[in-house]
Amino acid sequence: MRTVSYVNGTWSWADGYQRDPGSRIMQTLLPSFKHTIWNTTHGLGELWTWVFLQSRAPAARSIFSAARFNTTPAQVNQAYADTLATKVTAPRAATFTRDVKGPAWLKVAPDGTLSGTPGVADLGINTWDITVNTTDANNLPITETSELILFVEAPGYNEWWQQQNGYTDLSVAAIQSGPAGDDDGDGLTNYFEYVTGSDPLLHTSDTRRPASTPYPFVASFNCSIAPATGDPSKMQITYGPLIAGTTYTVKSSNSLTSGQWSVVGSSYTPNSAETTKTISFTMPASTTFYTVAINKP
Repeated sequence: MRTVSYVNGTWSWADGYQRDPGSRIMQTLLPSFKHTIWNTTHGLGELWTWVFLQSRAPAARSIFSAARFNTTPAQVNQAYADTLATKVTAPRAATFTRDVKGPAWLKVAPDGTLSGTPGVADLGINTWDITVNTTDANNLPITETSELILFVEAPGYNEWWQQQNGYTDLSVAAIQSGPAGDDDGDGLTNYFEYVTGSDPLLHTSDTRRPASTPYPFVASFNCSIAPATGDPSKMQITYGPLIAGTTYTVKSSNSLTSGQWSVVGSSYTPNSAETTKTISFTMPASTTFYTVAINKP
């Protein structure tokens, strides 16, 4: 899975779905997919934002630049901030209000400032009717309404479409059993798979997973410990796969019940997805337990 963006006359490729915000053109390649390519395509939030921005023969607008418009995506359980002031063409002392029918989490200040914190229930497309009151060139009152479209996504996991609908071609239902459940029956909880970046609805035996081509969904998170090659005084821990922007910290303890864990080495936050990460450390003098702590942004 690779994405190409076009910025300032230059094409640039990135692994996975990593779109340059300054790009006006984007193309994502999904190798070795067949009809089920739509499951992944439907999981791209920006696709749905673009789809819902389309309309036929839009009416003339005198204040808003369009009958519907979008803003930057919001993140679940994170404070959101943006403004509507740049969306109007006649900002003469404009006053903004939103209708009461849209999701309640978004607050719209009179000056167009957007704020609020979306929850898990708000994942996906959110819409509101936004009304602006201002004056025309002759200082006469004028009012206009447009639709605001805002996409809410989960950091590092945009498969909200899959969570809501599942994979019907494989008779796999959407997530039903909550964080502690195991909807795909692979022995890993839905929450564990979400944190590690694997897919809570895709079993490792899925026949769509190519044997030789990198697949965009991760089967599981693995961690192993072994003596360092060529140096018997050291050990090494290898873990992965790693998600871009997620922080990984190896910790150790001499007891599983004391709860006292010490950081081994330093935390690691990759800028792009990586298959594995290996750290080396001095062989402990006594029995020691290790864990990999994962902190999503």
